[in-house]
Amino acid sequence: MKNTLISFFLRETFGRLMTKSPKYFRIWQMILGALFLITLIPQDLLMSLPFSSGALQVIRWVTITSGLMLQLTTQSGLTVTDEGSVVKTTDADKLPLTAQDEQKQATK
Repeated sequence: MKNTLISFFLRETFGRLMTKSPKYFRIWQMILGALFLITLIPQDLLMSLPFSSGALQVIRWVTITSGLMLQLTTQSGLTVTDEGSVVKTTDADKLPLTAQDEQKQATK
């Protein structure tokens, strides 16, 4: 059970890295990327900003972590059933944990 969960988690993580993110999250990735690039500017040029080198390090790591988390967002496809209701469809091979969760939600 534990190995299966770890396997599903890793497969889902890599699957999410390869899928297209919603536009909202892509915009946030661009904003965080620009903020990260600002933190790479040498401190001599940033003396006019009220940041210490420690604060720049914190900002750098927050932008890296947030950017990676935003990369993991994904879009599921939508399917219209014969009854006319809309159902999210997720590729169970690429995103096994999400597919399992959606299946549980559908049966409730």
